[in-house]
Amino acid sequence: MLAVNLVGELGAEGSMAASVVKTMRQVFGQVRVFPTNPDGPRGRAVNFAIVAYDGPPRPLDLSLVRDFPVHPLTQAAVRRALARPLELPNDPVAMVLTDDFNPIDFRDLKIKESVRRQILSTTDWDILLR
Repeated sequence: MLAVNLVGELGAEGSMAASVVKTMRQVFGQVRVFPTNPDGPRGRAVNFAIVAYDGPPRPLDLSLVRDFPVHPLTQAAVRRALARPLELPNDPVAMVLTDDFNPIDFRDLKIKESVRRQILSTTDWDILLR
């Protein structure tokens, strides 16, 4: 089993998020994608939890995570995300990432810059400078 936390886009420029999923599908029999904001606007960076494993598909039993400690401010979003996995198609613009060719840092530069600006504009400077 492999679990990955990824920031990416759902819109047209989201090929790197789709490439991560496509790469994981090359290795694992099952790949489930859980966007933390599935109703958010397309073309904006969102956080994804991606879970990959071998074996037959298994439905997520939310009762198993009901008592798992989750920060109160994020409980509703976490529960919503787990209840609504996203099925990404095998995107033709997605590529299989390898040790020899992995342009994710270059192609996701716009997303990284957007997230950096959002953090700088919404986070108390005391937290950032510690």
